[in-house]
Amino acid sequence: MKPGDIVQVYRKFRVYNAVLDQDMFLIPGNICLLTRYKYTKEQYPMYDYFDVQLYTLGRNWTTTLIVENEQGVSDFIKVKK
Repeated sequence: MKPGDIVQVYRKFRVYNAVLDQDMFLIPGNICLLTRYKYTKEQYPMYDYFDVQLYTLGRNWTTTLIVENEQGVSDFIKVKK
């Protein structure tokens, strides 16, 4: 997964837009443009997280989600084929 990929949402999660000071939920089936992706592996506590910025509805939306491992990212978003 890299910036510029078209991704599809597979699990509901909240995203935030700092310019509008608004948040909203993305739901399964939403299609977005991935504009930033960063996966961070933590040693302690025993969880990892990823930061994404997604472009949808004419705006950039960001979120940070906690996952157990890198395969957990695909529970939330996957590259649209």
